[in-house]
Amino acid sequence: MSDVVNIPKQPRLAVCEDYTELRRQGIEYLKQLGSALWTDYNIHDPGITLLELLCYAETEIGYKAGFRVQDLIAPYPGRLSSTELQALYEAQGFYTARNILTVNPWTARDYRKLLIDVLGVRNAWLRCKDCACGITLYADCKSSTLGYKKTEHPVRIRGFYDVRIELDEHPADGDIGSGKVLTVFPVPASGGAHRATLEMRFPQPHVAAERIPQLHALLQEDCILQSITVDAISGRRGQPVDVPAQQLYPALHRPLFVTMRLTFRENPAAAEATITLSDLPIRVWYREDADRKAITLAMLREVLADVSAGGGMARYLRMLRRAAATTADVEAVLHAHRNLAEDFCTIGTVPMEDIAVCADIGMRADADIERVLGEAYWRISQYFNPSVQFRSLFEMLDEGFVSESIFNGPALDHGFIRDADLDASEMKTVLYASDVINILMDIDGIERVSNLTLARYDENGKLVESQPWELQVTEGSLPRLYIHGSKVLVFKNELPFLPDPDELHDALQLHRGLEAKNKSVQTRNDFPVPSGSYVDNTSSYPLQYSLPDTYGLSPHGLPESVGTARKGQAKQLAGYLLVFEQLLSVYLGQLRHFRDLLSIDASISQSYFPGMLTETQLRGVSALYDAVTEPELLALLETPASWTARRNLMLDHMLARFAESFSDYALMLYSASASRQLAAEELIEDKISFLKALPVMTRDRGKAFNYRDPSAVCSPLNISGLEQRIRTLLGMNGLAGAFTPVIGYDAVSGSWTGLWEISNGATVLLRGVEQRAASRTETARLLAAHIETAADALQEAAGLKLHAKRGHNTVELHAGDDTVLGAHPQEFSKKADAETLIADIQAFLAGMEIAETIHVVEHILLRPKNAPSADFPAGDPVLPVCLPSDCSACGEEDPYSFRLTVVLNGEEGLANHGIEFRRFAERSIRQEVPAHLGVKICWVSSAQLTEFSARYCAWLSALAEEAPDAALLHERLERVLEEFVRLKSVYPRATLHDCVDGDDENRIYLNRTII
Repeated sequence: MSDVVNIPKQPRLAVCEDYTELRRQGIEYLKQLGSALWTDYNIHDPGITLLELLCYAETEIGYKAGFRVQDLIAPYPGRLSSTELQALYEAQGFYTARNILTVNPWTARDYRKLLIDVLGVRNAWLRCKDCACGITLYADCKSSTLGYKKTEHPVRIRGFYDVRIELDEHPADGDIGSGKVLTVFPVPASGGAHRATLEMRFPQPHVAAERIPQLHALLQEDCILQSITVDAISGRRGQPVDVPAQQLYPALHRPLFVTMRLTFRENPAAAEATITLSDLPIRVWYREDADRKAITLAMLREVLADVSAGGGMARYLRMLRRAAATTADVEAVLHAHRNLAEDFCTIGTVPMEDIAVCADIGMRADADIERVLGEAYWRISQYFNPSVQFRSLFEMLDEGFVSESIFNGPALDHGFIRDADLDASEMKTVLYASDVINILMDIDGIERVSNLTLARYDENGKLVESQPWELQVTEGSLPRLYIHGSKVLVFKNELPFLPDPDELHDALQLHRGLEAKNKSVQTRNDFPVPSGSYVDNTSSYPLQYSLPDTYGLSPHGLPESVGTARKGQAKQLAGYLLVFEQLLSVYLGQLRHFRDLLSIDASISQSYFPGMLTETQLRGVSALYDAVTEPELLALLETPASWTARRNLMLDHMLARFAESFSDYALMLYSASASRQLAAEELIEDKISFLKALPVMTRDRGKAFNYRDPSAVCSPLNISGLEQRIRTLLGMNGLAGAFTPVIGYDAVSGSWTGLWEISNGATVLLRGVEQRAASRTETARLLAAHIETAADALQEAAGLKLHAKRGHNTVELHAGDDTVLGAHPQEFSKKADAETLIADIQAFLAGMEIAETIHVVEHILLRPKNAPSADFPAGDPVLPVCLPSDCSACGEEDPYSFRLTVVLNGEEGLANHGIEFRRFAERSIRQEVPAHLGVKICWVSSAQLTEFSARYCAWLSALAEEAPDAALLHERLERVLEEFVRLKSVYPRATLHDCVDGDDENRIYLNRTII
């Protein structure tokens, strides 16, 4: 039922909207201020008339200020494009639920949701690895070393996960993860009415490469499978001879084993090659005993030798390709969402175990056998291995979930997954017959269930175990209902019936189609940005025009016949009322620019928006301003100090909405800066940068960088969430910090101008192209965009160019399209001088880059990959340890697990703010590091940071390769560890002074200075 809207008889208004209350309070103020001289407060008094006029005008301001935030932000309809409208809302800092509430996967449940969202993945599981991943290290306490020689103190590096995925069933090729390929062929003895099914059991994807190493060549996309020769179909493994024809009839009761030769070309131009597959298990399923008698070896050979796209081998190869592609996608997703000091040991498909159900079922006489059994098989398969369903945003809301619960976890593309559904899909370790009976009895049409057993089949398709009550599932395996191995006898009125296989298959497919939801990308996976209705705050009716005509301030003015004194009185009153007119104009200007007051747009450069009244709005107002310009009026209302103070307060309000505070950082910045005004301006930039990066920082605060991406090694776009948060909290803006914006007003043209400069403190190295606009705010926006473009150009090698023309050499900064963005302010007569300047600019920028370089080194990535062998006699180098001889150290024998080292410049950048700011930075870093991680902070010299960065990035480049070269990785790990263990914090110098000297400016502090 729709909400009923009523108009209250006695509305409760806010004071600012209540004319009667405003008038009452105004008269009270008059009584307090002028009661000795003014005792008549009747409505005919001109002072009361002006008071009433102001109160009425105030109700308009109060009414407009009470509109919804989205209404005050909404622009004029139709004046902005969709892109501009989106940018307008993004600049407000009011983030949607999907952007601000979702997180990088943190728990195993989060990772499971992320992986199930990958196309081709039906389910996924993560397990913390209990044993060592790869190489086992040992602590030798007597020598205080860590090595490969076995001792009584093994070191198990923690933080690894084993990941197992279940692949989606393909509509054409079947169950990809099972390795089974089913081919239906006709049985001639039945006249084509009956069909049999040949089940080929190839190795499952998780062991395919291990069982058949030569498969790699067959998996190439352009591989051509030319022929298949079946050498033998035997009744026993290891006997490559055909089963005698007279023994084929009883042999079809159990698995057979095939030896076949595959002839193929790896690509059309390659030579022929051959692979032999031995002891490939097959099973034959038939409808009647007469069909079994009619099946011959020749029929089986014909099916097995099919090399067409629909043949068993071609379908299996497609299965493996899809499995490999999906596993690669999963690996890429995992490394793109890896958490700090964690890694993935193994990633692969989960082993599957065939479980069959045998039972006698009693049905009603009117029950459809195939329909009932199809539903039964579907529900039993869901009990063995439940599917995880995606739900839409509307479904989650209808079920009563609130936004905090809906968006709790990673952002998914295909909808939302309930935690209860995810928990129900955990791999089962025990299957109970009683649960299966309960499932069957809940199906309409089934009256009784008897003689129910659960049977396990091995990888060859052989029955190995049957249990009447409960069946243990092999650890780490996924139970899968084996319908071909299941035997269900249906009774109606005590008469036995067998289902028709084709109709049963169709009924089962119908249930799968009705209850299984496809993965479709959800277009409504977030709450929409609230749309507002535009509120016109551009103008208001002047106060003067509302006065009676006798005041002489109406639009018509005074008659020409009145005297000069009377006209002077009217102008005097108009001048008096102009103060109130201007105040009301400022109030409306604030509402009109409400979106700018709360904006996180760095180009906003004022917090008061007065605006000057025009002759169109108020007749004769230009004479009352006495040649005051709008910039001069703004300067009267807002000084640079008041602007920065007000802007900081507004940004503090925005920060408080996210429970963030910059108070400690602000105190340190003010104490470290020589100018409070410069510190306040820098604080504004830092707060805006923080607010803009807030969705990413809150989502990725525990996320590590992707070390498996070779295209983004040591890239500023591929950093950990911790590093990004450190940079933003401590005001490290990169190259953007080199630009100094300069904005001024050109009185001649009546426009605002803006440009940027890059200075090394003594000389202007580059000056940007001037930007010009009608308002200061628009100029600041243009300048901010220009600075962003220039910063990108500076990172390009061809950005700085030497332009020579007629003996004049200039140094210019060019964009990618060769647009000139800026230049050095002077020209050079010698080309060599201009080239020297380019080198100086590049050195200056490189110095800025190394000054703000941060490395968050995860010790788990420094683990050895090569054990001692013929190629590496000593194995990979390991981190040093410091152990007591009795091995009583508490965790010191393991330098890899959950440990970080943060490397920063101790001579430039942050270090220039003083030792106290450095201590504040250390405290901030430790507060931001997840509580379970141990962190060491090193403030190294610029030279050592440069050397370590070069070695560290070279090692990461080798590690990021798809198939890292072992020798290269060993050599680069050795080099990076050689420098890593030498990292040493540097401190400012101090000197000793005696009592007579008294010079104590450079005092010596423990752990803060060096002598």
